[in-house]
Amino acid sequence: MSSCMPEPARRIRAVLFDNDGTLVDSEYLCNLALQQQFADYGVALTLDELIKHYRGGKLGDIFSALCLAHHISRPANYETEYRARLQQLFTEALQPIAGAAAVLEQLKQQQLQLAVVSNGPQSKMRFTLAHCGLLEYFCDKNEPERLFSAYDCNLFKPDPALYLRVIKELGLEPAECVIVEDSPTGVQAGLAAGVTTFFLNHYAEPCPAGAIEIKQLSDLLTAL
Repeated sequence: MSSCMPEPARRIRAVLFDNDGTLVDSEYLCNLALQQQFADYGVALTLDELIKHYRGGKLGDIFSALCLAHHISRPANYETEYRARLQQLFTEALQPIAGAAAVLEQLKQQQLQLAVVSNGPQSKMRFTLAHCGLLEYFCDKNEPERLFSAYDCNLFKPDPALYLRVIKELGLEPAECVIVEDSPTGVQAGLAAGVTTFFLNHYAEPCPAGAIEIKQLSDLLTAL
């Protein structure tokens, strides 16, 4: 673990996780679905390009940018087609991020609130977390579920308003939370919300200024 700035002393009450690429190992599959769909449109894209430039973003914006860049019209049914393709890939190959269940279990034992905050829809969060055996950490029967989708409020990362809305709904202050993200888009949202933000750096990218870099999810346990 390395930090781009000194870590402040704080009392943490909640950990807010991104989903794709942070808890479930879905980024490759999400971008594979994009690659396959654009191949059907006659556009050749590389997975490296897609992962580097588009992970963590809003799906509609990603399709619009790619269609504009390759001089094609965005099909009316692009999202329905993409979600169906992605669901099949998830069913066949989706796995949790290494160590995710153990990390969540330890944080739960520390009586921290755990929540997922995603640019993806609720249905995607529920399916991927359930498929990977992680949903139980966010949907305790005795408490309100803690799955928050940008689609529910039309606030998408990197807009910090999504995180600020979630923190308020949890009855907390930004200083009482930490955020774990795997994309620059998500990290930008967390930092702009004034929350200590961990960058789970899968691709050896530069650590965004102000974030705390971790190389694997289990590093979070020693950092808190």
